[in-house]
Amino acid sequence: MEILEENRDGIRSLTSLTQEQHSRLREEISNQGYEIVSRLVDRLKNDARPIGRQVPEFPQTIIDNLIQKDLCTLRRARFFIGFSRWENASRLAGKILNGEFAGGSDSTKGIALAWCARVIAIGDNSGKSDEWLSHANNFVTTKQSPLQTHLLFPVSAPQKRL
Repeated sequence: MEILEENRDGIRSLTSLTQEQHSRLREEISNQGYEIVSRLVDRLKNDARPIGRQVPEFPQTIIDNLIQKDLCTLRRARFFIGFSRWENASRLAGKILNGEFAGGSDSTKGIALAWCARVIAIGDNSGKSDEWLSHANNFVTTKQSPLQTHLLFPVSAPQKRL
């Protein structure tokens, strides 16, 4: 007990030194963590491609087949009661424009977008229909584009025909 009493001041100084070192160490680790996170964020901003525009590495024929399958469903079911033409057309158009079908061939994407536009052409969504048709015309060659517009919009939009 006497030894502890004699060394009380020494023990207190060591304890305060240890606490001070501990707080400095904690602060240093925290600063390093913030610095690492900041570097990672900067690197991701500079190096990463936009996520929405990444094209999957699947063969184009597989993607074309999937587009045609979804388009076939849309074309066949568009007259059924309870089938949501808007939801299905917008889902397919979204997949084509900035989703999993972005890697398909231009002609297949153009035809599918034109059909999506036709399915919703009459009604409240004619603005979206025009947008999809303009994207469709960008995908198809010049020879196909006027013919496609004429065939897909014979009644609802006569001003878009040849």
